Amino acid sequence: MKNIIILTLVLAILALGYFAYNKNESEHEAVAYTSDLFVFASEGSQFTVQYDQEGNHAKVSLSGVQYELDRAISGSGTRYESEDGDVVFSEHQGEATLEIGGQAKLTGELLEEGESSLLTFNVGPARMTCTGEMEMECLIVNGEYFYDEIAGFEFEPGFEYVLRVERISKDNVPMDASSYEYNLVEVEEKRLVANNTSTSSLKTMDPTGTTWTYDGGNLSFTDGNYGMSFGCNSMGGTYTIANGEINFSETISTMMGCQEPIATKEANFARLIAEMKVFRETADGAQLEGNNKTMVLESI
Repeated sequence: MKNIIILTLVLAILALGYFAYNKNESEHEAVAYTSDLFVFASEGSQFTVQYDQEGNHAKVSLSGVQYELDRAISGSGTRYESEDGDVVFSEHQGEATLEIGGQAKLTGELLEEGESSLLTFNVGPARMTCTGEMEMECLIVNGEYFYDEIAGFEFEPGFEYVLRVERISKDNVPMDASSYEYNLVEVEEKRLVANNTSTSSLKTMDPTGTTWTYDGGNLSFTDGNYGMSFGCNSMGGTYTIANGEINFSETISTMMGCQEPIATKEANFARLIAEMKVFRETADGAQLEGNNKTMVLESI
């Protein structure tokens, strides 16, 4: 009789835990964010934040990647964290910080609707393949992908630019659209890049033993194998180096169903990596190049 009572209590506790877990999961999946979009900006960079009606959840968007965070205890201001604590957004009196992986990714001030600011853009000599809502060719501004266009600026490949740009916040912006418009004020510098050689004239380096960040994911090279993860599927394959070129095998992957934009990033990576023929390190990281396309890798 005693054993039956104990077993009944254990089953009751497990049942309560199961329903509590599913209740929390359902509440998390059913988060409804308001249409109010808050923009935090610093020199050359920005991220946007949406809150639910009660302020218990925040959705942060940075460079096309979205993070859904839950409110956490804070000594001052507000603080939101991902479930694993890897992403933290904190805001106090109009100033905000976004931390990813324990490092401050961006610090910015709240930008009011219609407010404008003057920024300095250092523009690289080539457009690079990037992924926003779809694959596109981005300018490289201040060392990062720039997903918008600059009105009045005519880009000429092979030249580096220093621009003075006016950034104006827009009203009533759809969720997937840019929160700003950019207008060229002045081209302060335009200089030809020395030895602006094509991919075909470059000799590849060996990437073995290196690890990089690409489009928000981690790419590693070890003993003839490459591995890639955007936080959902594990992807990878093999590579060989011969006759001055690097050749990548077809990418294989686990088959988890991933949310956007990760699913699109995974598909684009698998397609692009097969076209790459050259690996070389740069002042800011490294590049994979091939078939007139470039994958920009950033140091971790």
